Amino acid sequence: MKAIVTDKWILCPVCGAKTRTQILDDTELKHFPLFCPKCKESFISM
Repeated sequence: MKAIVTDKWILCPVCGAKTRTQILDDTELKHFPLFCPKCKESFISM
C-alpha cells in the first residue's frame, strides 16, 4: 500500500486519516513504520 501525502502530512492508506507523521520536501522514507491513530493499523512504507 502507498501512503498519500497532503499538506506535508502522511495520510493513512486505509481510512485516509491524517497520521502524526509530518514530512518536509526533501524527506525520504524507506521501510518506515507508519501508524494510524484512527484505525489503529500499522504499515511499512516501501
